Amino acid sequence: MIVKFSCDCIGIPSITNEEGHMLILSPCDLSGEDVWEPYSMNFRNMEGKTWEPLPQAESLEIIRTLNLLIRDGYRFQQVKRLLS
Repeated sequence: MIVKFSCDCIGIPSITNEEGHMLILSPCDLSGEDVWEPYSMNFRNMEGKTWEPLPQAESLEIIRTLNLLIRDGYRFQQVKRLLS
């Protein structure tokens, strides 16, 4: 489930690292000028923050965008292998 935290971060609370920090896909404290990609994956301590599930349409759009980013990475690796 993709959620929006009370601070406006967007993430997946069911995925945590060894320190218990949650996976954040869109941090609330980065401006558009600071971000090159629409989403990133970082773990943050979200202790004490509440969250609500994103509407299904928003969640699907995030999943589609992440899928495109992953596929672009594979295409880049294929081009890199062809050029080497």
